[in-house]
Order: sequence, then structure tokens, then C-alpha cells
Amino acid sequence: MAIHENASKTSITVPDELVDFMRDVFSRIDSGDDAAFIPSDDLLQCETGYGGLSPDGKHYSFVFFPERGTRVRWEFKLLADEIDEIGSGFRKEMIVHRYERTDDGA
Repeated sequence: MAIHENASKTSITVPDELVDFMRDVFSRIDSGDDAAFIPSDDLLQCETGYGGLSPDGKHYSFVFFPERGTRVRWEFKLLADEIDEIGSGFRKEMIVHRYERTDDGA
């Protein structure tokens, strides 16, 4: 999953929904769930985001929709240890690529 070319890097405070999603993802990694180990863009999902293991097998790529009813999305890549840090609440901030889709689809 490639980061959108019009996305801008921004620092965010990790919202509770993302903490919950990362907790679930790390639980799947820790338990050996196939969904966490098959390269995919979207085998790992929640109500507000999706992602999966990158083809390189080293990191996970995600898309998260932080605001309901808007076209804003965050795109980011994390290592399994970083997923654990966010899911456990240890990491409170992170860098994402913020992208807002326009009416022309760009």
C-alpha cells in the first residue's frame, strides 16, 4: 500500500479508536493469526480503518479514518513493536500521512 502522493506528514495524538485497533492487531500478531502474517492491504480491519502486512514482511501499512463524515484519512506504516506500543497505550503520539480527498477524487 503506497502513501498517497498528496498526503502531508503530521503529528497526531493517538485517538482511542486507533489504540483499540492497534491492540486488536497486536493480539492477532501475538497469537499467530494468519490475517497478521499474510501480506495484504486489508486483512486487518476495524470500523474506522484497515491494513495488513506489507509485501516485505517487515512492517504493516494502515489507513485510518479519524473523522466520521469527512474525507480525511491517515496513512502510516508500523513495525510490530510500534503496534504494541500504541495498542498498550505506551505511545501517545505518532506521525501519519494525512490526506483529504477532494471532489475530483484526487
